[in-house]
Amino acid sequence: MRRRRAAHSGAQERHIDVNLATLKPEQFKGAETRDISFKAGTREFNMKGAPYLETWAKANFFFHVTTAYNILRHNGVEFGKPDYLSGGA
Repeated sequence: MRRRRAAHSGAQERHIDVNLATLKPEQFKGAETRDISFKAGTREFNMKGAPYLETWAKANFFFHVTTAYNILRHNGVEFGKPDYLSGGA
């Protein structure tokens, strides 16, 4: 199997950096008590910010990181723990 290195898109990284740079700390004040409502399939969820982060957002984030890692490895991309820990540098 031919091995490939993961290609990082500088444009994508700059776009993310610019978007994150527009956020201000005061936008997050009280986020733990904000009402969060969303649909997943046919179900509707309502919860406060803190439980949303702890029970939904974190689990979904790590699920998608793991799935992306598995797809990359399956397709022959040389990507491992050092890449993850170093941010791809």
